[in-house]
Amino acid sequence: LDSVRWAKKWAWAADCAYINGRYVFYFTAEDAIGAAVSHRPEGPFRDALGKPLIDRGAYGTRVMDPAVLQDSGGVNYLYFG
Repeated sequence: LDSVRWAKKWAWAADCAYINGRYVFYFTAEDAIGAAVSHRPEGPFRDALGKPLIDRGAYGTRVMDPAVLQDSGGVNYLYFG
């Protein structure tokens, strides 16, 4: 993910979901969660926001290990620990 300018280290624990016609790749970097998007599952992916989706220390937890769940009604949930 060369387009992620806010993260220089600690990228791991990714998950990907197909949402509204795009592939959204959630990843952990710099103790934050980022989101990158692509129209193809193999990429290329580009940083969706130019900043973390969920910042370091948000919600009083270590922000890591994003996982996406889409329920039967099509609602998406992002879990992390």
